[in-house]
Amino acid sequence: MRYVGVLATAWLIVACTAQPGSSVGEDPTPSARLLAGEPMVACMIKGEYPVQAQAPALCGTLSVPEDRSNPEGRQIGLRVAVVPAVATIHQPDPLFVVAGGPGDAATQFFAWLPTVFKEVHATHDIVLIDQRGTGDSNPLTWPEMSDTSRLPEAKADALLSAWARDALASTDADPRFYTTTVAADDLDAVRAALGYETINLYGTSYGGTLAQYYLRQHGQRVRVAVLDGSTPVDVPVFEWIAAHSQAALDLLFQRCAYDPACREAFPRLADEWAALMDRLATPLTIVDPESGEKAIIDHIKLAEAIHTSLLTESAAAQIPLGIHLAHKSQWTEAAKIIGAPPSGGPTFVMADEIFCSEAWARFNSTEVARHGAGSYALPRELALARGARRHVRVPPSGRRAGRRRGGGPHRYPGAVVGGGR
Repeated sequence: MRYVGVLATAWLIVACTAQPGSSVGEDPTPSARLLAGEPMVACMIKGEYPVQAQAPALCGTLSVPEDRSNPEGRQIGLRVAVVPAVATIHQPDPLFVVAGGPGDAATQFFAWLPTVFKEVHATHDIVLIDQRGTGDSNPLTWPEMSDTSRLPEAKADALLSAWARDALASTDADPRFYTTTVAADDLDAVRAALGYETINLYGTSYGGTLAQYYLRQHGQRVRVAVLDGSTPVDVPVFEWIAAHSQAALDLLFQRCAYDPACREAFPRLADEWAALMDRLATPLTIVDPESGEKAIIDHIKLAEAIHTSLLTESAAAQIPLGIHLAHKSQWTEAAKIIGAPPSGGPTFVMADEIFCSEAWARFNSTEVARHGAGSYALPRELALARGARRHVRVPPSGRRAGRRRGGGPHRYPGAVVGGGR
């Protein structure tokens, strides 16, 4: 997105300029490498995505109450890493980098930032915090749940209710306190523990959502905020995905038609796409010639592959070829070009708590259908919305900004399915 680049450029200009009243000639934050008065220890942060990278840092753990209204209750540790500014004499305001997801851990995903933001890192510390419930900050994951997709609704609901009751009873934490509102307070607790008066924020995807919560709750502490690929918190982004994904695909078709090489290679791209959609109105069963395994291809599977490919420039550039191969029934070859990534992996408690408690994550199927009428991705998004509607009954209603603070036990036997929005 073009505006992201503009914001990032603005950040580089502003962040590299000394603040009025401060001087690069003296260290204004002598306690910046102390965490709550304790020296941080040398460590190496490593990341695999989006590129393999590592960076030397100083690491520590900050203990915070799980429920801030009960400061003497359960404590959890937040993993914190500071990549010190290159210059010995550095600026007083660091760059706090907020991970996406929800479910990503900053110390495991942003080892590349010191290289990308060289100008910033020259005179500013970079601070990484694993959001509570992720990484090494009291990570909480749900136990695996049986597949209910092919069960009658009543039986699926009963199985989900039993699973939720057992899962919540075995969770040694109170899921209500793993929301974005509470995570924003955690960011400020780390800021204070590191001795920074003001900070700068960089948040990508959901990280931009958390940055907006921090601005709302602790805005006086922020000097510059950059939201990269994020959306305003008053926009229910999931309800618009089908419409926006169709707009992105339409734009890709237009660009291919205007580009001589693409137009020559795929002169009937739009027609092939329309024929492919018509053909998949009835699901197809194919056999992988290499593995011998059967697979069903339908509108939902196709939408998963196309939407995923549209998320990055390099993958989007392969879509015309993928559509052409699929149109010729070369399914295996097409899947190698535009195949959706494998699903699976742990499901984070904090992610479900956030999705089920916060307005920006609303996923109403009626609104999805209204906004996404005519979109190739509508069947997929409607299926996701219906699944989300069932799943939001699992976690108890989480702590949100402006709500009355309160404590409570950390186990939820019995009526655990009554939470959610």
